Amino acid sequence: CPRYTVALLDRGSGIASAETTAIPHPRSYALSPKSLNLLGETVLSDIRLGSYDAMQIWESASPAMLVFSQHDLDGEQKYLGACVEDSALTSSLYQALEGSSSVSLRTKTALSSFKVQGNKVELSITDEANKDTPES
Repeated sequence: CPRYTVALLDRGSGIASAETTAIPHPRSYALSPKSLNLLGETVLSDIRLGSYDAMQIWESASPAMLVFSQHDLDGEQKYLGACVEDSALTSSLYQALEGSSSVSLRTKTALSSFKVQGNKVELSITDEANKDTPES
């Protein structure tokens, strides 16, 4: 079984710790119970979550809408999902990745191009000095 390592490229300078304020940040995500389970307690333990039991979505150009509730899910779910703020989730995910031996975080880096040849993939990345560096 082949062993893979993953490089996570971030154009920014990394994630500062998330500050919790009384008013939630408007950039947030609605996560399903399966997404919450996938993230696990390590990532979610210090994050403020707002659970919800129903969701209504409107079409922007018509009166059409979709309505979901926890009753639409398999099993006896107590909630349909939970909302989490972007900065808190991203900060927690980055902290969880810091201890990983198979994932490296490369900040101030972006993917310029990639080329696939057989079973080899060549990536060109641009680092903070704007130099192209081939990676395999």
